[in-house]
Amino acid sequence: MLRALASGLNQGRVERQARRRIGRAGDPGGPVVVGPWISEVGFEVLYWVPLLRRLVADGRLDPRRTISITRGGAAAWYADVADRHLELFDVFTPAEFKERNEQRAAAAGGQKHMRTTDLDREILRRFASELPAGATMVHPSLMYNAFRYLWAWRTPPASIARQVRYAPLPESPLGARPDLGVDGGYVAVKAYFSDCFPDTPDNRAFLDALLGRLAERHDVVVLTTGIEVDDHREPTVGGGRIVDARRWMEPRDNLATQTRIIRGARALITTYGGFSYLGPFVGVPSVCFYSDPNFNPTHLAMMRQAADTLGGPGFVPLHVRDLDVLHALLATRDPTRP
Repeated sequence: MLRALASGLNQGRVERQARRRIGRAGDPGGPVVVGPWISEVGFEVLYWVPLLRRLVADGRLDPRRTISITRGGAAAWYADVADRHLELFDVFTPAEFKERNEQRAAAAGGQKHMRTTDLDREILRRFASELPAGATMVHPSLMYNAFRYLWAWRTPPASIARQVRYAPLPESPLGARPDLGVDGGYVAVKAYFSDCFPDTPDNRAFLDALLGRLAERHDVVVLTTGIEVDDHREPTVGGGRIVDARRWMEPRDNLATQTRIIRGARALITTYGGFSYLGPFVGVPSVCFYSDPNFNPTHLAMMRQAADTLGGPGFVPLHVRDLDVLHALLATRDPTRP
């Protein structure tokens, strides 16, 4: 009991210190580097970019003097917090990045970016010629340490919401989405196997049934990439009204391409996880599925709060047993749309 109390007191102290550092983060008069962001999409969209947006609103970041470092074309998400962007896949191959990031996560005991690591230092070394001398660093560990009490369900989500600024993600500067070869509206599907949706025969059967039912009424664009940079595994798809998007995916801009495809869809249907958060941030309803409810419910609560703040389309998580409910949601075409 005493060890648990001491651990809780220490965690609270770390969190309070991190929040004080947030208040002093950035440099309104000098160059600032935000990142490198090398972990999950969900934390980037739901916490990191909104935190940076809050720093801009508070005058701690000037986008004209700010440089973001991220990967896969996610720089498009930072357009209102930074005017310059550095792409990790310009200096790493996907295989090298995956290996180095896995080594970092293994040494840290998880993906969460709680401290500056050797990989961070190597990234900064490779970008040395692109970074201004004397730039202030705003590292993701600032966010992770400030919000981790929330993730232990000891801090109300409303208190975290006051420290971020939720807004739609900016349009990509790369232009229109690819020519997908579909007429009228389509549904975007991001299906991958994960801890809450493991690769089992039942879950593969679920995906087959899901795609089949969707394709009865809609063109379906499946957001496969064929790019291995994390531990999420993609199923094999394609055929009929089902379009496999991997032909349009390149490592350095795959997240930007997927975002553009989602932005043009009737709905985003996806495995529950960080990627499912993208829909409401680009004005598209998101319906996500899982088979094992082993995820942290605090992120779900925060995403619902973000969706309420955005005031746009809904965010609906469903167990795989609720396939019939999902089918009913999408069975009728919207008469106001082609």
